[in-house]
Amino acid sequence: MDIAINNECGRLLANVVTAFNSVLLSQLLERYQREGNEKALAMLKKISPVAWRHIHFLGHYTFRNENPIDIAAMLAGLDLL
Repeated sequence: MDIAINNECGRLLANVVTAFNSVLLSQLLERYQREGNEKALAMLKKISPVAWRHIHFLGHYTFRNENPIDIAAMLAGLDLL
């Protein structure tokens, strides 16, 4: 039973990371389409939403609704080129 729970937790974590990355990539796609930035759009096509490298999994995390994630602020200073 513990192995099954562990596997389900891993699957949940993978789905959350993929969903989070998809939201980020969708926001970038909308921005670069609006700007007509063809170079950035071409680069976005090569980025996978299942990437994990940019996420730190070690440590202790507390999840509360007090400070929702501000996607726009996260992406404000990001430029692919």
